[in-house]
Amino acid sequence: MAIERVAKTDDHVPLRRVLISVSDKANLEWFVHAVAEQAPGVTFYSTGGTYAALESFVQSLQTASLVAVSDYTGQPEMRGGLVKTLDYRIYLGLLSERYNADHQADLQRLNGVAFDMTVVNLYPFERVAGAAGADL
Repeated sequence: MAIERVAKTDDHVPLRRVLISVSDKANLEWFVHAVAEQAPGVTFYSTGGTYAALESFVQSLQTASLVAVSDYTGQPEMRGGLVKTLDYRIYLGLLSERYNADHQADLQRLNGVAFDMTVVNLYPFERVAGAAGADL
């Protein structure tokens, strides 16, 4: 089976879809407003607590929209808020190459979207593990 290799890249990627899932939500409202101002029509895809944090202020924006990852994937998150973005459609959106026809065909086949930006910060494991009463 031949693998298509594409060397083309863009100097500027239009920002249309942002996957955002953060543990630390400091400055989140400022960030989302700045992105929406620079990229009118942007859609934020988000999970659990981040979705809840974004919901109120994204709705007030005329130039942005918000989609729950679970609505996009059709899969609920695991109890306790885990495993939200471990889904094939999310992987496709993160890893697909814009100029690779096979990748684009896979996205179309699953009615998927390519993410132009991913915003994450990792779970504060050290702080949580060190809290009084924490156990395995």
